[in-house]
Amino acid sequence: MESSERFRLSINCLTYFSFGWLILGWLTWVTNGCKAIMPFISDIDLYQPGDTIFTVGAMGSGILAAWFLFELHALRHKMIVKKSYGAFWVVFNYVALVPGIVAAVSCFRIGNAPWNVDFIEHGSYATDIFYGGIYWGILSTILTIKLFKGHESFLKIISIRVFTASVAVISLWQMIATVAVVWVEDFDWDTWKELTNNMQDFCTNNTYPLLNEGALWEWTLIGAILATVLTFKPEIKLLVSEEE
Repeated sequence: MESSERFRLSINCLTYFSFGWLILGWLTWVTNGCKAIMPFISDIDLYQPGDTIFTVGAMGSGILAAWFLFELHALRHKMIVKKSYGAFWVVFNYVALVPGIVAAVSCFRIGNAPWNVDFIEHGSYATDIFYGGIYWGILSTILTIKLFKGHESFLKIISIRVFTASVAVISLWQMIATVAVVWVEDFDWDTWKELTNNMQDFCTNNTYPLLNEGALWEWTLIGAILATVLTFKPEIKLLVSEEE
């Protein structure tokens, strides 16, 4: 299989699989009688069948994300060397890979770290996914500008990329700002975690309406990161034409 076809396949597998299990997990949450607006994505991991869906989905997305990242890196490395852009951009391509791999590994590991069991570990993985995904998107966009600036399709590609990346940054900021109002220093985490022992008590709880809003921003953030991955599909034709 050609490298460009592997790259296209990796994008499709990552995005379709990830969107699929996220939607399926949310549907099981709702069919369990829980509030539709809005669980945090990690809340799906608390009860069956969402527990299994979240675990398999997160681990699968982590593996597929790593595949996509290495395929993207390899294609770009080939183009950078062919165009003789110099050692700086070769290194930059490796640097851009790092936050993405950190996010991919954390996505794999969070599948076995429900927040009500180990909140610190879960929070660390989630932070790596959020920030790693955004840093990777920014660095990858800079590299796109270097590789394709001046091409007739450049403006279309970069405008969509900037839009999806901007949505991700705004969503992260809004999520943090919203939950910070609730999760203050004196927030009783022990009581909140104990509430998860009864599914209906927890998943229909609306004591903190702002958490619903924060969760919605989290879904928007993850959707924007996956949408950013999709924006690499138009680059395939450009990479192939440059290679030829």
